[in-house]
Amino acid sequence: MNSGNILKTVVITLCLTASAVCFAGSIHAAEKALTVYVAPDGSDKNNGSEKKPLKTIKKALDILRKQDKSGQKTIILRDGSYYETEIKLDERDSGLTIKAYPGENPVLYGGEAITDWEKDGDFLTAKMPGTKDRSRDFRLLVVDNEARPRARLPETGGFTHLSKTFRVRWLSTSGGGWEIEPSKKQLTTLKYNRKDIGPWLDLNNAELTTYGAWSASLVGLKSMDEATQTLTFTSPAAYPPGSFAHHRNIDHNISFWKRGQTYIIWNVREGMHRPGQWYLDRTNERLVYWPKAGESASGINAVVPTHETVIRIESGAENITLDSLTVSCAVTAFEQQWSATSVVAAGNVENCRIVNCTVENVEGSGISIGGTNNIIKHCEIRHMGKSGINLGGTKNTVSNNHIHHIGEIHYTFCIGISTGGSDNLISHNTIHDTAYTAVQVNGLRNVYELNDISSVMHQLNDGGCFYIGGTNNIIRRNYCHEGPGDREAWLGYFKRDEKRFNWAYYMDENATDCTFEENLAQNCVRPTHMHMTKGCTFRNNVFIDRELQILSFPRSSGLTFEKNILIADEIILSHSYDAFDAMPNNIYFSRLGVVTYEKTMVYTLIDYLPYKATDGSVFADPLFVDPDNRDFRFKSGSPAEKLGIKSIDVRTAGVMK
Repeated sequence: MNSGNILKTVVITLCLTASAVCFAGSIHAAEKALTVYVAPDGSDKNNGSEKKPLKTIKKALDILRKQDKSGQKTIILRDGSYYETEIKLDERDSGLTIKAYPGENPVLYGGEAITDWEKDGDFLTAKMPGTKDRSRDFRLLVVDNEARPRARLPETGGFTHLSKTFRVRWLSTSGGGWEIEPSKKQLTTLKYNRKDIGPWLDLNNAELTTYGAWSASLVGLKSMDEATQTLTFTSPAAYPPGSFAHHRNIDHNISFWKRGQTYIIWNVREGMHRPGQWYLDRTNERLVYWPKAGESASGINAVVPTHETVIRIESGAENITLDSLTVSCAVTAFEQQWSATSVVAAGNVENCRIVNCTVENVEGSGISIGGTNNIIKHCEIRHMGKSGINLGGTKNTVSNNHIHHIGEIHYTFCIGISTGGSDNLISHNTIHDTAYTAVQVNGLRNVYELNDISSVMHQLNDGGCFYIGGTNNIIRRNYCHEGPGDREAWLGYFKRDEKRFNWAYYMDENATDCTFEENLAQNCVRPTHMHMTKGCTFRNNVFIDRELQILSFPRSSGLTFEKNILIADEIILSHSYDAFDAMPNNIYFSRLGVVTYEKTMVYTLIDYLPYKATDGSVFADPLFVDPDNRDFRFKSGSPAEKLGIKSIDVRTAGVMK
């Protein structure tokens, strides 16, 4: 009998002795499958079987790497907490799956449990050696798997500072470079009001958030001059404090610019207002926590971060799967806040899968991945200090993920899903509660479809649900809308002289030949903004607002705007005179009968004029079936049919169960 034509299966057991490990597995003629079990209460002296699991993932990897590289390998993690976890995978681990035991929830912490608490009045304290000289530093405390808020002054809102020394018409990236380059002093000082700060301020502990428009800076403090009421930072801010605030007086009186005159103080004892808050007392090298009701020194489950990355997959690895894991509590170096590390980081890899995982409570970002044919699917990414997913490479898929509460520590460029590369698919994701933008579009020929996005731009300005760049990208059938609480938060920006500088779909510099079709923006005030874009097409989209609706197209050229439906009490189209090649077959429905053309030259308003529909466009009710319930089919007699406008269906946008 020819053994090459017969599939042989042999069950083997490799017994653990002083130098050998026991595995149970199936060895086929052409393939081996090896499985190792790991549990928090296991032992690295065990054989790795289900009944005698190992204790560490590192030991499991050491064992599997000694086996035939061509076989399938699996590490199964039992329920419980794995502290100080740092997993590094490479080409030797190709074909590996790390997954949870069915029905269980292993949690991989990039930090250590804090157990030695002492009582200090209402507070609990724990020793933190190395924090005074910053050899150890962090901005995150996780208690009962919840990121607890840092001490903050003021308790809500922000202090108004007195710095007004940098007043220019445009700043870096806003108009092609600085009109006037700021000095080091302007970037590193802030003038404060004595009613907000006194000699009590501990410079070694305190950190400040200062606001620009599309960025904010988190800085430490070097010195404090009480005579001149001046704080000096340990590092430069992205923009001089106050540099954006005066724009509210020259740019349509945009009230949101007022945030440029504010700042927040973090991590001082005076900022402890309620149970659940904490601060890192570097001066006395201790962690200070105000316990909630029912929490005690003996029973508190607290973790502080020690590692930047919990799982790293090096370039060159292939066919690695992470399945049903929870990854939590990682640190980001203060000086790296602009490009924070990811807690799950994969380089240029191929055919890797991150599925059914939860990534939560980290200082930096959630998942980053490059390479080819990789998948991030059915994951929840929540409470990130910076961003959710950073995607590069080609032919990758990010779908059916729930991403929320993004940018809770570092606001600048914190994005739900940030993309580059080419030919990637980003679909059916639900994203909400972001400090800045939900989805950054970039790269070449990427497709973004059927994503559900709400409650964005909590902290910053000049962004939106989608921030769009790159070439030949397709954005279609997405749903951007207000979320719980947005109605109340946005009411102050509906007046003509108080326009919120925030968009649902925002095409910015370098967006070229992109296609935007069959998307919906509902109650976002500013459905779209196209700034310095070329050759882009807006087709068959629906924009609906309660009161005022503003669409703007400054410094753009070669645009096509066709077969779109705009509905609001009042509609304003604001654009440079030469932005469009064509605007045919659109429907404008103003409930108050007011559609205005805001004529501009570059960024300067020239005149308000009544808008005249041309090229087959009409002023009419599109007659949707039930727009309040996302049914955008047309009733009989709708003018859309004559104009060739298709009904859109976003009822399946977002995560599909």
